[in-house]
Amino acid sequence: MYAKLAVSVDPAAKSRSTSDMTAIIVTALDREGITWMLDNRTLKGTPSNGAPQCGRPPRLKRG
Repeated sequence: MYAKLAVSVDPAAKSRSTSDMTAIIVTALDREGITWMLDNRTLKGTPSNGAPQCGRPPRLKRG
């Protein structure tokens, strides 16, 4: 079980074909203080393209 969840977004500054990626990650902190990266939704697009990804549940992968 996780004690805290966070969604972090680092948007691309511009919406051109040469622009950087928009980074969207979901992380969690467990009860023992270990940080986990649960999902990475980094994409090529504008901040408005990435915004809908922030509200979706993480795609958790089983190891």
